[in-house]
Amino acid sequence: MIDALSIYAGRKHLGPLDKAVINSVKAKIEFAKSIILQNLIEELQSLEEILKSDDLHDYEIKVYTMALKDKEEELNDFLGIPNDGKNKNDKLLEM
Repeated sequence: MIDALSIYAGRKHLGPLDKAVINSVKAKIEFAKSIILQNLIEELQSLEEILKSDDLHDYEIKVYTMALKDKEEELNDFLGIPNDGKNKNDKLLEM
């Protein structure tokens, strides 16, 4: 992937149109990050709902628990939060 902002590297002065392009690219990146974050949260919530059901077999519970743990690690990596398991308040808020 070519960095859209690489053409501006090393320039001393940026005009208003240059800044508009830079801000547009940054806004697209932030929008993509928010979509990824929303999808991760929805996947976590759906896995938690599946685990709450009573009609799961033991092997299904283990599989969904491992998937939930992997998704939580993926979310923490995305957010840049260390996941050492010591924080007891790391669950999502219930709405």
